[in-house]
Amino acid sequence: MNGAAPLASVVIPTLDAGEGFAETLAAVRGQQGVGEVDLVVVDSESRDSTAELARRAGARVRRIVRTTFNHGHTRNLGVALARGRFVGFLTQDALPADGRWLGALIDAMERDAAVGAYSRVVARPGASPLIERQIRDDLAYSTRREVKRATREQIERLAPLERRILFHFNNVASCVRRDAFARAPFPALPFGEDLAWGERMVRAGEAIVYEPGSLVLHSHAGALAAEFARHKADSALLRQLFGLVLRRGLEDGLARWRSDVARDFAFVQALPLPWHVKLRHWSWSPFLRAAQVAGQVAGGRVPPGAAPDCPEMLPCLERRAEAE
Repeated sequence: MNGAAPLASVVIPTLDAGEGFAETLAAVRGQQGVGEVDLVVVDSESRDSTAELARRAGARVRRIVRTTFNHGHTRNLGVALARGRFVGFLTQDALPADGRWLGALIDAMERDAAVGAYSRVVARPGASPLIERQIRDDLAYSTRREVKRATREQIERLAPLERRILFHFNNVASCVRRDAFARAPFPALPFGEDLAWGERMVRAGEAIVYEPGSLVLHSHAGALAAEFARHKADSALLRQLFGLVLRRGLEDGLARWRSDVARDFAFVQALPLPWHVKLRHWSWSPFLRAAQVAGQVAGGRVPPGAAPDCPEMLPCLERRAEAE
């Protein structure tokens, strides 16, 4: 290897990623306009072929003890191992949609002198329509590009929900400037390190970019316990960071549950699916949305500064599950 630093590295934390991980690795290797990507995989003692698949793709693999995984710290370790001037992040089941995923993020940062950029996320083909509808509501689905920077005075005038939107950053698929990241790495949080980092950067006067021209496919249906835990952790994080309570008690939660189930019904109704398939999704919707809303209610009751007790979130590696 020569001494010149590559333009870009990509860091992927993994745990039992499965054979489908080979597709993600190939997509990273197929990125265009960024030279040869320096690929780093931080693996939490996978018991399957994850590490071997990564090595075959030319990745450098660092194994860590499974119980030491931490969303922020583990990604920081990956950056410490990376050589690129820009460092991209993917979850193990996020699939770049084309060869411009990484280059579009780098171009976005260069264009707007930003310290980080994140991708648009759409559901994988064949994903549950309930999950697809949920993804379409996410902050990383819009086709409108956004450069996010603000003065201290502008930030202080924002309501909690507005601050949450402004600071949004998404490590399902993102990229950062290595030099800026070295001065301000991800906080060592068990969940939500990307959002907390986005807040830190914007408050420091830096810019982050939502770049819909960078596209990844990512969706997974979790078991009900995992959906409860994920939404509890997210709700607790939003209260801790912004004082934002998503669901104010059971009455508020019930209203949201009814709304979500009704929207699921309408979304599925409009799809060209056989009736027996529609019925299957309609019957699952009340249970899925109840688990999610219950998690939001529970997370809103976690005292500020206290970490939610969500063992189901470990290691939080976005593994797809066959829950439906």
